[in-house]
Amino acid sequence: MEKEKLIKLLFDGKIDDATRDDCAIYLAKFIDDDVVATLINVANDLKNEEMIRASCGESLAEIWIEMNKIDYDVLNSLEEPARTEVLGYFKHNKPEWYLEYEKRY
Repeated sequence: MEKEKLIKLLFDGKIDDATRDDCAIYLAKFIDDDVVATLINVANDLKNEEMIRASCGESLAEIWIEMNKIDYDVLNSLEEPARTEVLGYFKHNKPEWYLEYEKRY
């Protein structure tokens, strides 16, 4: 599925949560700043189900690792459970980023 369609479905509150969650997961395949911004936006919208916000966090972690670029302030500003998902992913896949986050915050 194309990136634009996944983003549109992820933002569509009329779509069932399982489909929106799948969209968040699939977006990890698209390594770009638009997807990062989308995932942050959805992860920080407390109207979204926790499952969706958590998947946004995991996808965001995957993309940051693939880009080899992280913004610790953005990470720290993520709402739960997205932040926990990012940190858990880093702990197992990029431990130096996890330890850096722990030092800073």
